Amino acid sequence: MEKRLAEEARGASPPRAPFYEQRLEFTCGPAALLMAMAALDPKTQPTPSEELRIWREATLIFMTSGHGGCGPYGLALAAWRRGFKPEILVTDPGLLFLQSVRSESKRAAMRLVQQDFQREVKQAKIPVRHRRLSLPELRRLLDEGAAPLLLVSSYRIWGEKVPHWVLLTGYHGDSFFLHDPFVDRKEQRGRLESANMPVTAAELDRMARYGAERLSSAVVLRRKET
Repeated sequence: MEKRLAEEARGASPPRAPFYEQRLEFTCGPAALLMAMAALDPKTQPTPSEELRIWREATLIFMTSGHGGCGPYGLALAAWRRGFKPEILVTDPGLLFLQSVRSESKRAAMRLVQQDFQREVKQAKIPVRHRRLSLPELRRLLDEGAAPLLLVSSYRIWGEKVPHWVLLTGYHGDSFFLHDPFVDRKEQRGRLESANMPVTAAELDRMARYGAERLSSAVVLRRKET
């Protein structure tokens, strides 16, 4: 039933986003961005090479115990460089994810990277709003054909307390649908379970907050200007 509703929702919301699986554990942001760009511009072809290219542009360098993922500023810049119109929404106006690493030298590197991203965002005149998106706003954005990337806590999806990017693909009634680029084959969770994953509005509201600071962030992508 939920999957059938997902099919219905996709026709009424943004253009259909092809599902693309992230190739590495730290490339959820680039994978979600590739799906959003492909939904808005069919000429965009998600590939592992482009996934890593975006990651190199947008990475925070360090996070938790391994390679850094991507924050909203780096992802928005990568989309802007490719001709899309991004908007950043983030509840914390400061530097993000510094608490995810213990080493001060790593935190120093992350500060430099994020400060540089923020300067570039300002120069590119990418809008930045210091607030979270409400559920009615998410529905409106989908109706307008925008592609919202959401930062969520993966704990509510697969039990790991790490920040994770997903693409919102549609809604129907009190349910939202999202593409989760992570496919957990160890838990026998395939592409079918990760594509157009149904979640209730209440659950999405809980998922879209990360860490003790309850950080909320989104990158809203719109079509290229013609």
